[in-house]
Amino acid sequence: MDRQSSLKVTSVMHFTHGKRVVGYLRLLRKHLPQQQAFMPTFRGVRSMLVLLAFFLPLQQASAQKVATLLHTTSTKAEGNDVFVFGFDRIFVSFKGSINEHAAYKIMVDFNKYFNQSLIARKPADAAASSDFIDKDGETPTALKDAFITFSLPVSAINGFKLSVGKKKTAAGMEFNAPASKLDFVKRGLGQKLIFNRNVGLMLHASGLGERGIGFSAGAYNAGPSNASDIGIVGQDYTLVGQIEINPSKHLHVETYLGHAQTSVAGQETVQLVGLGARLIPLPRLTIKGELMQRDDPNNPAVDGSNAYLQAAYQFSPRFQLAFKLDALDVAGNGKDRTDITIGLNAYVDSKNPHAAKVQINYVASDRSGKDAIQLLFQTVF
Repeated sequence: MDRQSSLKVTSVMHFTHGKRVVGYLRLLRKHLPQQQAFMPTFRGVRSMLVLLAFFLPLQQASAQKVATLLHTTSTKAEGNDVFVFGFDRIFVSFKGSINEHAAYKIMVDFNKYFNQSLIARKPADAAASSDFIDKDGETPTALKDAFITFSLPVSAINGFKLSVGKKKTAAGMEFNAPASKLDFVKRGLGQKLIFNRNVGLMLHASGLGERGIGFSAGAYNAGPSNASDIGIVGQDYTLVGQIEINPSKHLHVETYLGHAQTSVAGQETVQLVGLGARLIPLPRLTIKGELMQRDDPNNPAVDGSNAYLQAAYQFSPRFQLAFKLDALDVAGNGKDRTDITIGLNAYVDSKNPHAAKVQINYVASDRSGKDAIQLLFQTVF
C-alpha cells in the first residue's frame, strides 16, 4: 500500500472510531442521572475520550509517539491522622513530526479537570464555565500543551525554532524541568510567582556554539498566572525571555525576564526576573539553586521573591538522597514561608531511573499546619 492510500485508510479509521465512541456516549447519556453542577460535565468527558479515539491510532505511524506519565500520591498532612491517597498527574501526550521542518505535541492531564483556584473561592454547588478554564484565562484546564514547532529552514539561523500554541513560558528553571525528572514530590514555593503556561508564540534555540548557548523569546496573551487577570486579551501582551549557557555537562546557568503589560486603568504592569544554576561538582552530587523576584503591586500574595538551594546525592545505583531549603518572601501578610525538605528517591531500574520510581519526602515548614509526609509513585510509559 502506498503512502497516500495508507493516509486515507488511517483517516477513515480515525473518523469511524471517533463516531463509534460518540455514539456509545450519547446512548449512555440517556440512561445516566443528571450530573450535579460541580461534577465534570458529560460534554467535557466526551471531548476528552473523543480526543483519545482520534489520536491513539497515530501510534501506528513510526513518526508518532504516545506517552503516559502517572503520578500516584499518598500524603499525611499536619493535623491528619492518616494518609490521603490521590493523584498529582495523569498525563497522556501525543507528539510527532510532520516532516523535517514541523512537529507537534498535545498533552492532556486527566487529573486537572477543574481550575481549583477558582473553585476554592465559591461554594461547591456554584461551579461555572470559568471553572474549567486554565490559568491563562482561555484554554481548558485539562489541556496542558498544544503547540506546533517549526524548524526554520534558513541556513543563517540554522537551529532556530518557532513554537506556536499553548506551552510553558520560559521563565523558571524548576518550572521548566520535566515533571518526570523532579528531585522532590512537589515543585517549590516559587511556583506561585512564575507566569505558568500560556498561549502564544516563542522563538527558541539551544546548543549554539562551543558554550552551548540557548535562548527563548515569547509573546503571549495577556493574563499571567496568579496575577488577577492582568491586562486585556487583544490589547496587551505577556512577554517572556530567557538566556542560558552550558559550558560543560557539569554546569548550567540561566537568567530570565517576564513583563506582563496592562492597559487597564488602575492596574500596574507585572515584572519577573530570575537566575538559576545547576552544578555537578562530583559524579554523584548535583546542586541546584534559583532566585526570582516578582514585582506585582496588584496582588500582595505574589509580590515578592523566592530562593531555594537543593542538593541530591546518588549513594547507590537505585537510591538517591535529596535536601532542599526553600524560602518565599512576599508583601502579603501571613504568606511568607520557609520549608526544609528531606527526600529519598528509589528507582526500580537503575538503567532507566525515571521509568518507575518511588519518592518519599518529609517537609518541615515554619508555617503552622504545613508540615507533611509525601509519597509519590511514578511510572512513565
